[in-house]
Amino acid sequence: MTSGENWRSGCVDRLVQVFPEQVEVALPNGHELTEYQKQAVAFMVKIEQEGVSADWVFTTPTSQRIHAGWLAAQQGMGKTLMTIAAILHHPLPATKHLTLIYVNKLMAEQWMWELQKFGGDRIRALCLYNTTRDGVRSRIDQTNVLVVTLGSTVPPDLYQTIKGKVGRVCVDEAHDTLGQMLKLPAWKNSFSKMLYEMFHVDKDGPMYRWAISGTPFPHIHHRNFANQALHLGMLRHVPYNDALRSEIPVEAAKQIILRQTKDMTTGGGAAGGAAGGAA
Repeated sequence: MTSGENWRSGCVDRLVQVFPEQVEVALPNGHELTEYQKQAVAFMVKIEQEGVSADWVFTTPTSQRIHAGWLAAQQGMGKTLMTIAAILHHPLPATKHLTLIYVNKLMAEQWMWELQKFGGDRIRALCLYNTTRDGVRSRIDQTNVLVVTLGSTVPPDLYQTIKGKVGRVCVDEAHDTLGQMLKLPAWKNSFSKMLYEMFHVDKDGPMYRWAISGTPFPHIHHRNFANQALHLGMLRHVPYNDALRSEIPVEAAKQIILRQTKDMTTGGGAAGGAAGGAA
């Protein structure tokens, strides 16, 4: 990629890819994934299990591996369903059993509905938005998915309890949410603070981190893709310094960004719309 190329426009189309692997996921009630959705789940699970070398981000060699990425399928292709299928296909260990899903307040009920529809009894979800704090405290050990909004707050002890159990973070509409996060004050014991710490500070934070949205770029400005990757927590606890490459090749970025469009060819024809009506 040359210095004159614009990540927000010229390179977006070049990020589109057909991931060469698929996984079969048994969903309840006879629901089935489309071909491109199976590819997206395979992409997510492979990054979580194997990671991606971070050498392409730095000017000097590193042993660090990236266990995070950006699922950037076009609107209507089923990003919610893909995410749920990845949660089902790659369960978290008992010590970090909680998947935290950050959503816009207006989308909380939609996420809960789809978690129940596509996850069945394998997904035990709580929504902090409509659950009492005592209810969360009594059920957190039996919960494997917690849906929260950035403005939510909890008592200090519950804040630390939840934070210690999170093994995966998924940020819905990440292009907007991550931008909001950078503008929000670090409210004491709030989930905006927790998200910031998980993506920027905490070395013992979640193992896997996902940005989910229809566009692979946040509504925030960075001078290069490497700094943007830092804001996503893809390069956890790596400081801003001169060791970061100023330009990241598109082909390298495709290791952690899966861009899918409805008119792409998946091998079995055009991708088209989403199964099950997922967002």
